[in-house]
Amino acid sequence: MTAVLADHGLLRAWRSAATESGLAKLYDRLRLRGPVIATPWNSVLVTSHAACRDVLADTGVWRNPDDEDFRQHIGDEAAKPARHGVNQTLFHLNGADHTAQRRRLAPFFSPRALAAHTTTVQGVVGTAAERFVDHVAYTGGGDAIADFVAPVAGTVMCALLGVSEQDHEFITRMATDLSFVEELAPRPSHARRADAAITELFTYGRKLIQDRAYTPGRGLIAYLLDHPDSSGRDATKEVITALVLMITAGVSTSMSLMSSTVLALCRNPDVGHDDTAFVDECLRWDPPAHMVGRIATQDTVLAGTPIARGTLAHVLIGAANRDPDVFADPHAFVPGRAQSRSLTFSAGPHYCLGAGLARQQAVHLVAAWRQQAGGLAVEGHDHPRMKGPNFRHLLHLPVTTGPR
Repeated sequence: MTAVLADHGLLRAWRSAATESGLAKLYDRLRLRGPVIATPWNSVLVTSHAACRDVLADTGVWRNPDDEDFRQHIGDEAAKPARHGVNQTLFHLNGADHTAQRRRLAPFFSPRALAAHTTTVQGVVGTAAERFVDHVAYTGGGDAIADFVAPVAGTVMCALLGVSEQDHEFITRMATDLSFVEELAPRPSHARRADAAITELFTYGRKLIQDRAYTPGRGLIAYLLDHPDSSGRDATKEVITALVLMITAGVSTSMSLMSSTVLALCRNPDVGHDDTAFVDECLRWDPPAHMVGRIATQDTVLAGTPIARGTLAHVLIGAANRDPDVFADPHAFVPGRAQSRSLTFSAGPHYCLGAGLARQQAVHLVAAWRQQAGGLAVEGHDHPRMKGPNFRHLLHLPVTTGPR
């Protein structure tokens, strides 16, 4: 069996689909072409749940694309500030380097640490929900993303880092601009924004440390500085790398999840009374990242398709999460599914370190929304999204006090 070459029209649709209904139809079309589809740029799209899980879990055969891989694939572009900076984080490390960085950060995301964050996250979400409801009541409407989700994500991240909450708009702007670098073939204007953002973020991080403008004894920055790396790694460099990771992985993705959760709550006000099950279905139905990349470290066979060493696999999380072989009626929103093995947070050693924190924020959002904002309704039906193929975030979500 050989991989099926995707037609150019299908590839264009994959790269530019920007509505929920369009994505659902696209993933169905891709799966019909097979679990592994070749592309004109010598990579493969992996579409089935089983094949995606095999790639994500088998780190002996598949690894994260690293600095060297990007140099081979995109040449001098790999040396530009944003691409190179993000490549130093957990996103693009493997083996001992990945293990060492993950071990350094893991205590901050442990169950004990999450329990300690609960009051902070709950307070931020509750206050933001109350303000948003007042805003909608006063003005007759509002944008749930700009007026509610973004302030929550930015303010929670400020608390986790241990910096002033007045920096939340800066944090969300950095997250938005840096997310472009993880997109497939970003537009030149987006690449420039990402480069400018990471340069600004480096300056911000160095100034935080120099001026000690972080909360002593609280937050990730203080934690890293108070517990020096035994390997002798430069503390300033470690803190800045952690800033890049937290902002790129923990803000825009949280905004995406919370935006999808608000949309689901407005559409399904009486569905799913278990807040955690509701969030888990949101994660399956609309994952914050619809795609991740992996490189084959050796010749292999995936879903019956021969794969050459060095092949880049685009693992389509969004398609895997709607695979009818795993999820009955996959395009329906059904909290509490008997089968809930979504791949949203990856699998194996690269399972998302911040999964618990992301869930925690969204669960608190569900509780606060149901308690304070249950009377609000979303306007419209197929809301515009970023044109991926990786990030498909909702761009705007107009909410009103009018009837559903």
